Amino acid sequence: MQMNRVAIVGSGGSGKSYVAREFGCLLDAPVTHLDAVYYDDAWNPLPPEKFEAAQRELVALPRWVIDGNYNSSLHIRLQACGVYNRIHWGVITYVATYRRRMRPKCWPRSTRSPQASRWCS
Repeated sequence: MQMNRVAIVGSGGSGKSYVAREFGCLLDAPVTHLDAVYYDDAWNPLPPEKFEAAQRELVALPRWVIDGNYNSSLHIRLQACGVYNRIHWGVITYVATYRRRMRPKCWPRSTRSPQASRWCS
């Protein structure tokens, strides 16, 4: 089976962007992260009708990998995709991973305990 159109959906922090980049490399397909389409440089969202129009243009292409949630327009991607990948982690795994990957990076270094330094890159 040849995969030309892949839609990746999952909760925030679940690894959608990573999986999308990997699929893009494996399939030699362009990768689109919907957050980059939905928000402008000042983090203002597109109006819903413009966002849907932009997605319709993307899914009309012969090959693509698109990652993002946006349930209000999920039908556009699902109708056009050949492969749908939903990333779903259990709550415990998600919270543990979030704490390990994200939380220490948000703390100022001066307030980190010596034990927290092992979490920092």
